[in-house]
Amino acid sequence: MADLFHDRLFILNLIRMKKNVVVITAVGYPQKISYARYCFYAWNWWCRNNNVRLFILNRNYSNPDDMRPTWMRYHVFDILERHGFPYDQIALVDADTMIRWDCPNFFEISERKFCVVRDEKRRLWVRKSIRAYQPFYPGIKLDPQDYFNAGFMIFNENHRGLFQAMRQFYHSNKNRIREITRTLRKGTDQSPLNFMVMKQNTEIKYLTEHYNYMHFLNFWYNNPWLMKKYNISAFVQKGFIWHFIGIDKHLNDIIMRKTWERIKHNYA
Repeated sequence: MADLFHDRLFILNLIRMKKNVVVITAVGYPQKISYARYCFYAWNWWCRNNNVRLFILNRNYSNPDDMRPTWMRYHVFDILERHGFPYDQIALVDADTMIRWDCPNFFEISERKFCVVRDEKRRLWVRKSIRAYQPFYPGIKLDPQDYFNAGFMIFNENHRGLFQAMRQFYHSNKNRIREITRTLRKGTDQSPLNFMVMKQNTEIKYLTEHYNYMHFLNFWYNNPWLMKKYNISAFVQKGFIWHFIGIDKHLNDIIMRKTWERIKHNYA
């Protein structure tokens, strides 16, 4: 009887320990993605001020030649449990994001659904990516208008099955996926995830673009000289979470450092 009491007490304490967690996918830091430091600075401050835990996924839990970081993140439940992180809701974010100091606590508006933001600014790329992965999902029609970006997602234990399905999909098709990634360059996991969400009938809550503000510069800004025309003050007012995509990765350090230097006084 005493053992049963202690077991119940342990479970109750474990439940009380559960907190919302932000997980940053940053495998390859600092050698390959030095810009992630600015992501860490901003997210660490926001998490501390919103009673949210921060976990940086900077270790490769698989053979680097076998699984890219974008696919590794679908092990997030197992990884958090392995490291003793009791979690309630999880926000999975890319290392090329930064969060504004006054961003509202998005966990409070999730309604415990799978929360994402539509990718509305590169329609041509989205359509091509959908076509590239369509053969894996015959009979499922994906509307480009509802296509979401995987760089910011909120989910919880109820979505473990979705993540397991993504892992199974990868291991069953990894050679074909690698070929598509290498030759067509139409993304890695994002389109398969969009398809899988439909296949699994996962209920989605679309957040406004403020929570994943993308493509701050047009694609033709991909050189350091044109970076000088980047209006930081105007850009940071347009979103709560900034996603620095749409430029060559070697320029991310330049633009994220420039942004951080301008705004860091807000993260005292």
